[in-house]
Amino acid sequence: MQRSKDRDPNDAYFTPSETVKEFLAVQDVLTKGMSIWEPACGNGNISKELVCQGYTVHSTDLNNFGFGLTGVDFLNTNMQTDAIITNPPFTYAEEFITHALTQAPIVIMLLRLSFLEGQKRSRGLWRSHPPHRVMICGRRPSMYKQNHTGEKHGGFVAYAWYVWKKGSSDSKLQ
Repeated sequence: MQRSKDRDPNDAYFTPSETVKEFLAVQDVLTKGMSIWEPACGNGNISKELVCQGYTVHSTDLNNFGFGLTGVDFLNTNMQTDAIITNPPFTYAEEFITHALTQAPIVIMLLRLSFLEGQKRSRGLWRSHPPHRVMICGRRPSMYKQNHTGEKHGGFVAYAWYVWKKGSSDSKLQ
């Protein structure tokens, strides 16, 4: 896949806190007392909101963005936990999903809504691991690089929280 020269080399675009708050207000899979792992914690916005709402969170990242335990390669780490939630590097989204499903019974990924599209995913990932829910973000979040300077605009890309729950048989993805 060819990458735009102005893209962040680590695919690091941070989730706005408001996007996390909106999801947590309507989700029904995470419960207090769960051990939650955020494996691509970036600047910590998802982890910080989870902690503010009383969840126990283990935050890691391969790179150092000033938050969490750094130098941890999620795709080569095994740590069983109750739930995994993250905004994965888009380039590795499918690998993150597949690996996360071996580590936790509940997996939540923030991805572009267009992630639903594609023949390869429809024959592979969606067939073998259909999500429990796809919760579309009401507002399009603005994802910025760590050291973004200049004006910040409203989001241009639609996002959704993709939720997998082991044992769920009520996925409506067809």
